[in-house]
Amino acid sequence: SYSHPSYNEPFGPVTTSQLRHRIDHTTATNHTRPQQPLQQPPLSPSPTRRRVYQHNTSTSILLLPPLLLLLTCHETPYPLYTLCLMSLVIYAFDLACVKDGMAVCIWFGFAFTSIALVLQGDDGGSDVDDLEERVGFGGRFLFGGVFWVCQVLLLFCLGCWAMLQINWLHSDTATLPFSKTMEHLLHALLTPLSATLTSYYLSQKICIEYYNDVELGAQFMVYVYSIVMFVGIWIHSSVDSSFGLSSSSSSSSNSNAKNNQHQTTKVITVMDGCIHTCLLIFLPPVLYLATCLHRITSDYSSWDDVYDCLLSITVPLVLHRLILSRTATKTRHATTTTTASEGGKKDYVIWWKQSLPIPLRAGKYSNLVFVISALIACISFQMRY
Repeated sequence: SYSHPSYNEPFGPVTTSQLRHRIDHTTATNHTRPQQPLQQPPLSPSPTRRRVYQHNTSTSILLLPPLLLLLTCHETPYPLYTLCLMSLVIYAFDLACVKDGMAVCIWFGFAFTSIALVLQGDDGGSDVDDLEERVGFGGRFLFGGVFWVCQVLLLFCLGCWAMLQINWLHSDTATLPFSKTMEHLLHALLTPLSATLTSYYLSQKICIEYYNDVELGAQFMVYVYSIVMFVGIWIHSSVDSSFGLSSSSSSSSNSNAKNNQHQTTKVITVMDGCIHTCLLIFLPPVLYLATCLHRITSDYSSWDDVYDCLLSITVPLVLHRLILSRTATKTRHATTTTTASEGGKKDYVIWWKQSLPIPLRAGKYSNLVFVISALIACISFQMRY
């Protein structure tokens, strides 16, 4: 038998047959032994959803037009120069990755631009005095102080929107409440501010300066204000919060959390929604009466003035009725209907309608108010135009 020095063992050399027997026994044992699964590294937990502000499109639709009108229609270019200079400084801080400096610079830009508006005034004192003489009741108050406050608040909304573009502000748990607060203020203030400033600037430039007709400007302002408020409530005030409940927390919520779903995920509160609805319905006729009350009560008034007054009252009611029955479109943050376990209720655009006064809700008896309003609006529009 053949032996090899490397195979020597304590009891003597290993023969070739013994070596072949050992090899066959080892192979058979490996075949009969159950295969162990490969050890794979444990999967890392799925990363959480990145918090990003999701309503930039609707915000830009409402914010940019009044902002451009504010900067271009001002009597001096100083607000525009200040805003452009601060934008360059903020961009430089962004390129240098100075996070804190960029956030501070945003609010310094808001303060400096507001100071530029204060120092230079709005449209000059003579125009305001002229409006007070022509309008009469509350001219200086309506077109002076309140209008300047609306301008400053619009710049504040611009600052909030710029802060919401900073992603590290949302990812940090300590600063997340500040992001939610700025998002809430932005959506609560921007819709009425955009409607007020856009309607005022367009009526001022088109009707008062070009046609020199204050009454026509008042009627035009009512229509523009109502339309912008209608669009703002639809696309901006009724959306869900970008920093609301996550998918994991919402799936594990109980029935009480489902009942308070709107209070925890909507970007505005019920009170904010009710204020937007009241501003849409009641502010246009108040503005028109404050402007044209002396003409309506004059001895030389005609039926055209009555028809214009009726239109200023009924058009906002008709627009409110149109949006009252509309359901929210399906997006990444809102669905048209709920599940069957929740009763199959639709997610309406005006989800706060149950908190509105009874005549402003969509019910069997309150629909009569909107039908009468639509009928009066149609008759007044036909007789007037």
